[in-house]
Amino acid sequence: MGEPTVAYFQRKSLAILSTVVTLSTAFVTIGLTAQSGQAATITLDFNSLPSQQGWNYYSIPGYIPDSTVFSTNGTTLVQNTMGTGLYSQGSNYYRLFGATNSSLPFTLEVRARVLQEETNVSYENSFGFFLTANFGSDAAGIGISPNRIQFADGTTINRTIDNRQFHTYLLKGQVGKELSIYVDEELIYKGDFLKGSYPSMLAFGDGTGGTNARSELTYFRFSQDPVNLQSVPEPTLMIGTITATALTLLLKRKSF
Repeated sequence: MGEPTVAYFQRKSLAILSTVVTLSTAFVTIGLTAQSGQAATITLDFNSLPSQQGWNYYSIPGYIPDSTVFSTNGTTLVQNTMGTGLYSQGSNYYRLFGATNSSLPFTLEVRARVLQEETNVSYENSFGFFLTANFGSDAAGIGISPNRIQFADGTTINRTIDNRQFHTYLLKGQVGKELSIYVDEELIYKGDFLKGSYPSMLAFGDGTGGTNARSELTYFRFSQDPVNLQSVPEPTLMIGTITATALTLLLKRKSF
């Protein structure tokens, strides 16, 4: 049998390159599909009011413009509903509809402080400043007073943290699993979401007419990532590995 010709090795090299291109295309498709699982990150910019960033402002009863009770200075969103009146139903807050996905794990991280509040109710009501992530049948939210934190159902879950100082409040979990709430990395709640019927949305601000508050917010970040996203290798890394292998094979073929 004769020695293989140069044309033979060229045909083999072209076959290898064709396989590399096919595999690379497949890996790119897999990687992009995994990474297009609707990972979402929502943050606030403190150079303008949230209503100028796509958020919907809600005020009841009557309409108090958000520029009356909220202001920004480039680094801080200031809320001051003190003196706006105490009603049986009333609030001034921002909401962002359709921002949550109940099938994905989430984190909601806020850095804030609540300096002052006024109330006309005899029971504890810390929702003069609140934040929540609603997922349809489940809600994860807290109300923050200068001297306590309440879960979304009104249950007081902490009385020891001085909320007049800045703290990082972190809510994380997944619908159908467990919800955890931290303050400066200290766990203060672990358990169920609040069950009910809620629109899919994020919201924060003054969420009650029974209590008004003066607060400052310097950081807001909501994120959701597809499950197992991080276990999928980067497409560019895979392509580089495959291409390097292909070039090695080609060099070996040419050395004959």
